[in-house]
Amino acid sequence: MRIPTKLALFTATLFSTYISADQPIYHPIGPSLTQGKISSQYDLTSVMNNPAASPLVFDKNQDENWRVGAIGPFGLGYEVGQVDDLVDELDELIDILDQDNLNIDDALDAVDRFEPFLDNAELNGYVKTSTAFPIPLFPLVYNHPDLGTFTFEISSHGQLKGNVLADDIDIIVLDGGYELNTNASMYVKSAVQLNASLGYANAFWKRDYGQLIGGVSAKLITMELSKSVLSFSALDSSDDLADVIEDEYDKGADRTSEFAFDLGLLWVADTYSLGISVTDVNEPEFKYGDLTSNCSQETNVAIDNCFAAQQFIGAGRIKGQEVHVANRQVTLEGTLLFGDDNQIGLHASVDLNDKNDPVGDLYQWSTLAMTYNFDSWWLPQFRAGYSLNSAGSELGYYNVGLTLFNNLYMDVRWADEHTEVDGSSIPRSALVNLGFQTRF
Repeated sequence: MRIPTKLALFTATLFSTYISADQPIYHPIGPSLTQGKISSQYDLTSVMNNPAASPLVFDKNQDENWRVGAIGPFGLGYEVGQVDDLVDELDELIDILDQDNLNIDDALDAVDRFEPFLDNAELNGYVKTSTAFPIPLFPLVYNHPDLGTFTFEISSHGQLKGNVLADDIDIIVLDGGYELNTNASMYVKSAVQLNASLGYANAFWKRDYGQLIGGVSAKLITMELSKSVLSFSALDSSDDLADVIEDEYDKGADRTSEFAFDLGLLWVADTYSLGISVTDVNEPEFKYGDLTSNCSQETNVAIDNCFAAQQFIGAGRIKGQEVHVANRQVTLEGTLLFGDDNQIGLHASVDLNDKNDPVGDLYQWSTLAMTYNFDSWWLPQFRAGYSLNSAGSELGYYNVGLTLFNNLYMDVRWADEHTEVDGSSIPRSALVNLGFQTRF
């Protein structure tokens, strides 16, 4: 339970076999991590932001029919709450709960120390990881000179979030000493998505000064959602948290398949563009695994986890049965180009309403960004921006990205708030993407 990156790598391993399509609400794919939910001729993955964006990714001065994602984008990210050294403190709590020969002074000191900590951790502490793992060659975009532009999108992303559930700590008298016991637990929610997506876009109104493009995307979504409760008293200092989470994930997962639709509209002129997109128009619903149980089939550590879960369900602090609704979200975007050959771009995107992600967090992104295109093969573009989630965590992020060697792109986003881990200050959240795309 040392650092968020360990859980991030575990999340990547666990979720890498699943695929999905459209931009993850928490972890945008590709250069969108820096420049926001815009439509860009330089970014193939921007077709995931707006279904009407696909015609833009082709060079009007070249005879192009295909754009291919090649490799990536791959991404990893984490977010933690406003509790310093959360993971280290939980490690120490588990170590003390594992002891059965405490003296009374140590036991009382532990109760005085950890009961307030658990209350604060439940209110402000959490650990969240995200991954983005597409299969090679996607997104795949085909442009027909008469029929329009078709998009085939397959990519992957997963999320895992752990929250603390606080409880009183009891002192138990034993022969020769004392031990502590509590139902305080880690509440883990995880989500994996499998989509098959087909998009279509075409300009239905053209003038010398611009064109209006409409687009639609149809998705078959299979979402696997899992919930588990991990009792701190049932863990010991030798347990690997990633292994425990994986075992509980396998038992608590449920899989649901639904259709969803996205719509987009984009006005494109020589030096600017304006757009609107609507994701998950029909608001599909997906079921979590059921946590309610009489615990009669459980053994060993799973019994303690099950009893703890039933206590928190009975108290109304968590839900035994839960449905995730992928609610509809509307996004506005705009781009202004200027300078020699339109080499400088100013970009803005804003979500008009919040959207809940599969692990229960709210997101409503606003992003301002700048891009600069160089006349260089090895460094064709630099980009930088600032993003704000005005719902949920309300974190702001600094964003920086580069395109290298014409096709390789790297983007990083980190939060403007910090927390303490092992005596060092780190951003409360950070995300990174790396990918390669080509055209022919």
